[in-house]
Formats: sequence, C-alpha cells, structure tokens
Amino acid sequence: MVDLLLAIQVVTWVVVCFLFFLVGRTGSIFHPFTFYAVFHLIVFVIRPLLLQYAGFGFTYDYMRFTPTPETVSLTLVVTNMAFCLFALVSWWSGHRVPRFDRQPGPLTPLQRQALIVTFAVLTPLALYSAVINSAPRVFEGSGGIEMVIDPDTGIQTLANTTGYLLDAQGMLATLSIILLCVTRFRWYAFLPLALFLAYRAFLGWGRYAMVMSLASVLLVYLFHKGRRWPQPRFLLVAIPLFIVFQQLGEQRDYVRYLVTGERPYTWELPVERSWVERQDTLDFANFEFLTAILWAVPEHSDTYTYFTQYLQLFTQPIPRILWPEKPVGPPIMLVNMNDYVNFMGLTNSLVGDGWLSFGWIGVVITIALVAFILGRLHRAFWRNTASPRALLAYCTFVPLSLQWFRDGGITIVMFAAWALFPLVVWYASERALVFMYGRSVRRAPAPALAAPGAGLAPPVRQVMQALERTFPPAEAAPAPAVAPPPAPAVPRP
Repeated sequence: MVDLLLAIQVVTWVVVCFLFFLVGRTGSIFHPFTFYAVFHLIVFVIRPLLLQYAGFGFTYDYMRFTPTPETVSLTLVVTNMAFCLFALVSWWSGHRVPRFDRQPGPLTPLQRQALIVTFAVLTPLALYSAVINSAPRVFEGSGGIEMVIDPDTGIQTLANTTGYLLDAQGMLATLSIILLCVTRFRWYAFLPLALFLAYRAFLGWGRYAMVMSLASVLLVYLFHKGRRWPQPRFLLVAIPLFIVFQQLGEQRDYVRYLVTGERPYTWELPVERSWVERQDTLDFANFEFLTAILWAVPEHSDTYTYFTQYLQLFTQPIPRILWPEKPVGPPIMLVNMNDYVNFMGLTNSLVGDGWLSFGWIGVVITIALVAFILGRLHRAFWRNTASPRALLAYCTFVPLSLQWFRDGGITIVMFAAWALFPLVVWYASERALVFMYGRSVRRAPAPALAAPGAGLAPPVRQVMQALERTFPPAEAAPAPAVAPPPAPAVPRP
C-alpha cells in the first residue's frame, strides 16, 4: 500500500505542477504555490522515497518511534490532500497574470531622504545586534548567550538577554536587499549582502536566513529583468549554497572553527559516510515529524489543541526579562508531543499544525487559510508593482513562507516582523518628512527640501551626506522634442 501511495504522490505532484505552471497563465516564481510546490517536493515526495528505498531512519531513531505502515500511508494521504488544496485555493485567490510593464521608477527626493534616515537609524542597531549575536550559545556556565532548555517541552529560552536584541541583526538582510534594488544591482551594492551571508555562515545557526535572503534577491532581480523564471546559470549559486547548508547542518561551528581556529565543545569527529547517507539527518525530515504527530494525535493524546497554540501571539512579544513567569510556548498546551516521542528541536510543519488543531478539519482550515492569504498577497503585488516598497515587501515576505510551511504556528510572525521592519520605518520616515515639510509650507511661501543631515552634529551630517551620494537623485527625463509646425501652404495661382 505504501508503494502505491508513493507512486500516487509523485504523479500528483507532476500533474498539478503541469496544470498550474504550463497550462495556466498565472504560474511564475513569484507565485506562492511555487514555494509550496518546492517544499512539498523535498519533504513530502522525495523524503518518503528515501525512507522507503534508501534505508533512511535516523530521524525515527532520534524520536524513539517506529511508525506502522498504516501511519505512513495516512501521512502520505494527508500531505497529498493538503498539496492539492493549497494549489486550488492559491490559484483561485491569487489569479493574476504576471506583467512587468509597471516597473518602479526612480526614488523621489522625499523617498530618498526617508531611506537615508532609515539606514542611519537601523544600521547601527542591526550591527550591534550582530556583534552581540556572534557570541557562542552555552547551556551551562557563562561567557556567551546562555540558553535554558525547558525539560517538558524542549523549547530553548534565553537566560541573560532578550530575543529582540538578538534578532535585530535580521534587518541586515532586508537593508542589503533594499540597497541592491534602489541602486539597480550595482556591483558595490552586493558587498553588504556578501558580508551578511559570511556572517550567517560564521554563526552557523539560522541557515535559512541565507536561503531566504538570496531568494528575495533573486525575485527582485527577475522582476527587474522582466522574467518569470530564473535561468539555469543561477544553479552556479544554488549548488555552493546547498553545500554550505549541508556542512553547517552537520557541524554548526564549522566556519567559526575555520576563522578562529578554536574547536568548540560541541565538535564531533567526522564519520565516513556516503553522500546519500549524509542526507539522513533532521534536515528536511518534516515527513517523519508529521508521521509522529498523526500517530500520537488524537489516538494517544485523546484531544486536539483546537488552535489554542495561536494564543502564543499574545504572550510571545513580552520579553521574559519583564515577565520571568511567562509560559514556555503556548499559554495553553493541550498536546505536548514530548509526552509521546522525543520531539525536542523539531517542528510541526503547516500540515502538522493543522492536524494538531483539529485533525482533518484542522488541516483543511489551516491550509486553505494560508493559501488564501498568500494568494491575495500575490494579487495585490501585481497591482502595485510600481511601488518600490510594495515590490520589496512582497519579494521579502514570500520566501519566508518556506519557514511557515516548515514550522507552522506563529514563527512566521516573528520572522516577518524583523524582515519587514526596515520597510515600515522607511514608510514612517517618509510620512514624518511629509508632515515636517507640510508645516514648513504653512510657515513659508516657498520652502526647499532640507539638505541631508541639516541641523545635525557634524559626524552624523557626514554619514548622511555619504548616504546621499550612495542614493543619487533621479535625473529628470528630457522633455520630448516638439516638431515645428508645418509651413502654411502657398496657394497656387
């Protein structure tokens, strides 16, 4: 039965993608279904094939759980249904034919000054966060970022700092993407992005930040070039990225060790394994995680969560420093997977989050709602492509949906908040400048825009003027030539 369902899984993916991308006119890399199709292919099509025919089993050993063929079959059916439902709802709600004729124009002087203010305010904060975040994670003693693992849920919490300070460095990716967009991908604009990628590789943790930032750059670049799909030459970037991703998965401190020469206490001796055997890790193992969820809920848990895990949206923003008794995880936890398997450090996935909520009904509600939201964003994007902020916001958020599909729950809110925060500050700065200049207009008959950094201390003014040179003003388009009027006809005698 499992072999038959695996074949159906492959055929369904091929047929749905063929209908969506080749027959329909809305298919492109900008559509959210593209990202879900890639996610589904890796974790719910290829992964179960490797489990069945390549002897993968590390994740099941880690969870101390052996699934029955009936549970594996149920998992295949649930994921296949979710895939078809996501395709249908996202196509219906996001039906919009891509058009690249409305490209963002040059920044106005007001937008440019607001962007300079954004960089001047957020860059020091993000760099400070990056320095603080470069300290190693420790679970005992001092000398780094102290982490505490809750024994009941397996969730890691911070003991001597706050997540706001550590996560602010995520703005560096968005600031780098903004710089690339407004400079039209000048070569020097790639330097901040390269430094950010090197920094994330040095940290070792949060590898998906590297993938998400490059995916966002790819979307902005393809829109700038007016292309629906990337060219094969982009594999020259994808292959090295996959190698780094896999190496950091095996040893998080690998790049740190190459830079500092210090072998961390978490260092493990390398084991000679084949390339296929090296893929048998917790990476991309959402199928195994989901199998455990479907086995435990509701047969062993005797209940569902009934969507109570989303109450964490109200408690998570409060720093634990201000609320030491803050609940670890959701304030109401009706189902704890660690009561049935070893689920420490693992994720539910969007499908698993729906099953935890209310079984089949929960999966339908969760998948349909997320597909509807992303589809509507897709439609709104193609209606507002002339706005540089709308372009950047969509191209930054849609790649983050991969983490939404992988984790489920509220993690997308935390990731998206920091990724989109520079764009929010840019918009707020522009509105503030409009308000300030509006008051000047009421006081003086013909005001001029203030020079960058006017009225500030000399060091700050120099920084603002340097940023002004980085974002040169848009050149006015030459006036169209007007043909001289034709000479009047001379009447013939």
